[in-house]
Amino acid sequence: MDSAILHESYLNLESVLDKANRYSTAGAQVLLGKGKQGSLSAAVLHGLWAFFRTYIVRLGFLDGRLGLVLAVSIAEGTYYRYLKLWLLQRSSR
Repeated sequence: MDSAILHESYLNLESVLDKANRYSTAGAQVLLGKGKQGSLSAAVLHGLWAFFRTYIVRLGFLDGRLGLVLAVSIAEGTYYRYLKLWLLQRSSR
């Protein structure tokens, strides 16, 4: 094959955001089931680490703008997962 294959698994931005919302909710429920503790600071720290790991450790910066977008997206999903965990724990008290 002489050219790269591009695979886009989304229809539009709305479908991407809906999927991210569903995944972060499911992830928060898994974390809750594992007995993990959530907090606002945990959400921020886990989100920052996810960005750093994706953009720096895994060399996402070499992919230019797409690497930055991916790192921000992963960090956002991680942040929301831990924020939702914290909210689930607060609502069950």
